Amino acid sequence: MIGNFSKLQAIMNKLIEEGNFVASVVASEDGLVVASAVKENVNQDIAAALTSLVQQTVDRVKKELEIGDIRYVIIDGKKGKVIFKSIDGKSESLILAVIVPPGVKTFKRLISKAAREICDIFSL
Repeated sequence: MIGNFSKLQAIMNKLIEEGNFVASVVASEDGLVVASAVKENVNQDIAAALTSLVQQTVDRVKKELEIGDIRYVIIDGKKGKVIFKSIDGKSESLILAVIVPPGVKTFKRLISKAAREICDIFSL
């Protein structure tokens, strides 16, 4: 398990470094932080709670509107973006949240790659 945590932490660190992102958080659907990496002063507990809230909203939208799996939820603000990516497994799901500073345009490829690597670690 410790080996998996170090691999996960390495993925999180690499993600914010390569993407020049502010922070990345992997949380359970309940909002519990599994791992995080931050460049700036970001409260990871608040980010994890928001991932849980977004996940609940996404689940409701999928069910009510019958639009299938949602790949990303993007909140685009004047001072940056918050990207949420669901990492769905057979028995459990995780949520990857990434804070992207203004001016960064490319992020989906890096986030998708990190999500696949996280899924592999946990064999989801």
